[in-house]
Amino acid sequence: MGWSPAVRERNLARVVNHARLLIRPWGRLKNLASHMLARIERQLPEDWEQRHRETGLSC
Repeated sequence: MGWSPAVRERNLARVVNHARLLIRPWGRLKNLASHMLARIERQLPEDWEQRHRETGLSC
């Protein structure tokens, strides 16, 4: 992202980390990746708020 080490250290906790999504060949549900990403998107605000309360980060 072009951040200096100091800026990276200061801002890294504010970056949302996405895990890789691996769909095995036997996962044959139509639009499975889209469904999974939608579930992750719905969960993200709650996870963010929990982290924010725990670390004291300001938004």
